[in-house]
Amino acid sequence: MTSPLSADRADFRLALSAHLARFAERGIRLSFWWRDDDAVEPTAALDRLINLANRFNVDIGLAVIPKNASEALAERLDEEPHAIVLQHGWQHKNHQVKEEGEKAAELGTRRDMDAVLRELIMGREKLEALFGDRFIPALVPPWNRISDEIAAAAAGIGLPGLSTFTSNVEKAPHRLQTHLDPIKWKRERRFIGWDSATRRFDEIFEQRMTDPGEPIGLLSHHLVMDDAHFAFFEDVLDIATDHPGAQWPSLRDLFGL
Repeated sequence: MTSPLSADRADFRLALSAHLARFAERGIRLSFWWRDDDAVEPTAALDRLINLANRFNVDIGLAVIPKNASEALAERLDEEPHAIVLQHGWQHKNHQVKEEGEKAAELGTRRDMDAVLRELIMGREKLEALFGDRFIPALVPPWNRISDEIAAAAAGIGLPGLSTFTSNVEKAPHRLQTHLDPIKWKRERRFIGWDSATRRFDEIFEQRMTDPGEPIGLLSHHLVMDDAHFAFFEDVLDIATDHPGAQWPSLRDLFGL
């Protein structure tokens, strides 16, 4: 027998359904998409994630770290209909200086840009060789941070797509943002909780009242997720994949690549 939902989880589901209903009443279907970071090899957590995407028939963009990406991962994804590969920097290594108050970034301001671009080219070529058509040439900067100069140069090295985190960026072709990460990173990587998830969706849907065209991006990190994190994604998918106020376009269509 299935256990009854907790009150806060039930409230979350009701709130999400109500938000989507308001858009459906206006004839609007909000677009959603899902990105997961840090894949390099097959794991039980990655299997669980992919199975969830398959169950609800939605694409998941796997931001793969090129330097450590394995043949085993390519073989694991070979027959998967919804596993799409994006480029997660080169090796997910921080080059900023914490002692000077700088936040972690691989694609920041501390290194020679030509050296950074050479690494990104190596990464793109490796992912193309490993994953073929499954790879979309879109860059996902580690820690979601990238210098303006590298961002501007990325298209010129074959990486026209870009995805980071938050809504506070200038809209541009082939840019696709994420907006909600349910992990509380500074507190033992726990789930943020159903009440916090509800409030974050409240903010996102409030923004969509004036800008319904921007896809809503969900962000996961399968390597650190527990049952509560998976329950969050299962609930969102359960509601938003079968609702007249929501749709899940293919990632190629969303990136336009």
